[in-house]
Amino acid sequence: MTRQTYTFKAIGDCEIRADVYSPASGGARPGIVWIHGGALSYMRRFPRFLSRRKKGIAASLAIFSIGACFRWEVAARITGGEKEEAFDYYQEGQTGRGMRRVLVLDLGDGVTMELVRIQAGKFQMGSPPGEKERRGDEDQHGVEITRDFYLGKYEVTRGQFRAFVKDTGYRTEPETDGQGAWGYDEETRKIEGRNPKYTWKFTGFAQTDEHPVVNVTWNDANAFCRWLARRTKKAL
Repeated sequence: MTRQTYTFKAIGDCEIRADVYSPASGGARPGIVWIHGGALSYMRRFPRFLSRRKKGIAASLAIFSIGACFRWEVAARITGGEKEEAFDYYQEGQTGRGMRRVLVLDLGDGVTMELVRIQAGKFQMGSPPGEKERRGDEDQHGVEITRDFYLGKYEVTRGQFRAFVKDTGYRTEPETDGQGAWGYDEETRKIEGRNPKYTWKFTGFAQTDEHPVVNVTWNDANAFCRWLARRTKKAL
C-alpha cells in the first residue's frame, strides 16, 4: 500500500489530516481513507481500486463548525462516480446487512438520481413449490446475469423527468397526440381518461417533484434513458 497525506485547516486553526492509502500494484483491492482531527477519527473503505496511475485521487473534507462541535463529511473521487453504502436486505426468510455500490448522477439544478450497481452472477428466480399464495407460473429456475448493470434505486421522479424536459424541450406522447392521458376528476371523484388536460404535469391529484412521474409512455421513458446516457456518458 502507498500513502498520500492531505492537510486541511478548519475553523479555529484546527488541523485535519487525511491519509489516503492505495494498493501499490493497482488491482481490485479497495483503497482506504483515514481521517484524523483532534479527537475525531474516521476510516472509509472505497469500492473501487486506487492505483498509482490515478493522479486525480483526492480526499476532500467539508467542515462546518458550531463551537467545539464539527459536522464533517469525506468524499473521494472514484472512477465512475460510485459510492459504497450499507443496506438491509431480506433473502430466503433471513434478514441481513450488506454493502452496495451506488452511482449518483447530476441532472442539473440540484436534481440528482441514484442507481444501484447490480453485479454479474447467478441466482434462483421463482417461488418454492410450497410457498403460500404461489402462482402456477413461478417455477424456480436458474438465471445468470452476464455483466454488471445499473438499476434505478427509486422510481423516476417528476422532478427528474422535469430536468429532462427542461434540458431538451421534449414533449410526451400524451401531449402531442391530442388525446392526453389519464387523471382524477375531483367533481366526479373518479379516474377518467384519456383527456388532453391530463399529462405528466397535471394528473388531477396532488403531486410534488418527489413523486414518481406518471402519464408517460414507453417511448417517453426510452427518450429519458437516452438523454440520461448522453448526459452522463454511461451505458444505462
